[in-house]
Amino acid sequence: MIKKVLSILCVLSFLNINMSVIESDSISFGVTDNQNQTNKTQLKTEKFLISDIEIIDSGDYVYIDIKSDSYISEPGKPLLPLISKEFSFPLGTKILDVNVNCEYVEHILSKKILPSPKPSIISNEFVQNNKLLNESIYNSPSVYPSEPFSFSRGAGLKNNKHVLFLNVNIAPLCYPIENTIKIPKTIEIIIEYQLPTDSIFTADEYDMVIITSEIFSSSIQPLIDHKNAYGIQSFLKTTEEIFNEYEGRDDTEKIKYFTKNSIEEFGIKYVMLIGNDQIVPMRKCANTVITGVINWHYILSDLYYADIYDNKGEFSSWDTNQNEKYGECYYDYRSYPIDMEIIDIVDFYPDVGIGRLPCSSINECNIIVDKIIQYEKQTYHENWFNTILLLGGDTFPDNLSLYEGEWFHEQYTAPTMKQQGFTIEKLFTSKSTFSPTIINENINNGAGFLNYVGHGYTDSIGTSSPHGIEHMSYSLSDINALSNDYRLPICFFDACLTGKIDYDILDKLMLPLISLYPTPFMHFMKRILDSIETQRHFPCFSGSFITKQSGGCIAAVAATQPGLVGFAIDDEEIIDIVFGSSILNRFFFESYEPGIILSDMFIESQNLYINFIRNLDSMIVDCVTLQEFNLFGDPSLKVGGYP
Repeated sequence: MIKKVLSILCVLSFLNINMSVIESDSISFGVTDNQNQTNKTQLKTEKFLISDIEIIDSGDYVYIDIKSDSYISEPGKPLLPLISKEFSFPLGTKILDVNVNCEYVEHILSKKILPSPKPSIISNEFVQNNKLLNESIYNSPSVYPSEPFSFSRGAGLKNNKHVLFLNVNIAPLCYPIENTIKIPKTIEIIIEYQLPTDSIFTADEYDMVIITSEIFSSSIQPLIDHKNAYGIQSFLKTTEEIFNEYEGRDDTEKIKYFTKNSIEEFGIKYVMLIGNDQIVPMRKCANTVITGVINWHYILSDLYYADIYDNKGEFSSWDTNQNEKYGECYYDYRSYPIDMEIIDIVDFYPDVGIGRLPCSSINECNIIVDKIIQYEKQTYHENWFNTILLLGGDTFPDNLSLYEGEWFHEQYTAPTMKQQGFTIEKLFTSKSTFSPTIINENINNGAGFLNYVGHGYTDSIGTSSPHGIEHMSYSLSDINALSNDYRLPICFFDACLTGKIDYDILDKLMLPLISLYPTPFMHFMKRILDSIETQRHFPCFSGSFITKQSGGCIAAVAATQPGLVGFAIDDEEIIDIVFGSSILNRFFFESYEPGIILSDMFIESQNLYINFIRNLDSMIVDCVTLQEFNLFGDPSLKVGGYP
């Protein structure tokens, strides 16, 4: 399809709109902070022009392109570009006033604006439906969105400094029933703020703490010695010590309080967790997602440990309603409009680098420790590192010539990493290069990165050839056949379940039965099977990749539950990805630079993701994505090794 740019635009009016919000310390709109101020009030002003505006006819609809990186994407409502500006200040800064002045130009549209898609689960059971309209919005005389601008705050890291992020978002004003839209042409943002008088972040004794059970103490001593030798000052704290010395509602919260203390007392930047979720617990977030085919009621997340501070610089419990359910939200995919509620308000910005070595035995711990040491010693200036493997196919097979996994790599990963000097190897189903034999051959030759986009399972990955003619997979047995020694890639698995560290084989066995038998019966059967003493817990796909001896990978970003993604599609063309896991994937590789530390790269991708979306308080898809995608590997890893 050829895109048609509508070049005849009727300019009806220019609007000067002044929008000002004064916030209290709790971010209440229209409330002045009356506390006594001892430091000077300052102003920050930024002006910019939106000059490149296109209204594109894509078939059944039009969409707006203003070369922005973000969207307002609420399923069934108009898909609108979002102008987002990020500001950062030292943590403890008070934002007193945000003032936005906009000049708008009005355009008459020939068609309705493309609706935002419903999220698609990266599973064979789901095919996207991008043509759902929220009639209450499209037939309303009211403006959409109702608020012309919004802003949010959060505490996080920027260049390894603790900062307060302020994100200001300005949207076009759409009048759906009139088929008109007002697009900002000139924008001025004025921020009134007060800097903190002091900082608690002055310690600089250590760089990293390693948290694990005392059973691994002797195994990790060579790693501590190695890290100290390369300037990453590290120390060990056992879970047994933490549980005895720190207060908390459960063991997971005790670890988080210890992490907060380590940041403030020792200045740590990285936290390495060693062990599976039985050895070092992950936070079990009360995140209920109901799809009608695949349902889940929790997400395991290590981001809980990383998000230490809220936007006031206070401890972030992830339990804002204090009911001892953490990161709580609810999402019913079956309803339309989608029924969703975000209960615990969390900013999700990491305040420290977190990574987990997913070992379950001393032998696996020894394997990973050896791989980290040899990777950092041997990789620098090795030619194999400058290759990236891109794996994908037709993720959601249909009769259209849209191969989502391949499209993503062509659109984002390949140009991004080519610009960094990487050789691109495309292992695509459309090229007949997505097969276990060819994948292993390429991994054995060596690659710095591997990026997979497609379906995922607890023990394999798999995607389809064009139009779903054949489903191709890569499984644990293929990982076991690898012989790439210390030529170890960093992997991103943009897929479901590949990081499900609590992998229970019963879940896989019962999944095909869910649609055949009623839910109460399935619950009864699971209780019966739970009572049977047997070996049920096995390493997940990404964990097996990392613990593979004499090969595998050095680290992986992977999801502990099914992944969600949203492709905006019209008239047989992918317009863009507007939310979900592939956005995080895109930003992960855009965050790469030579010599970067692995968790710094991951943190930057998380920051970009949060800044990309409009409001974490309204889109549960983004909460799910941030919670479920975890870094499995050494957070202090020197990507590409030390000179």
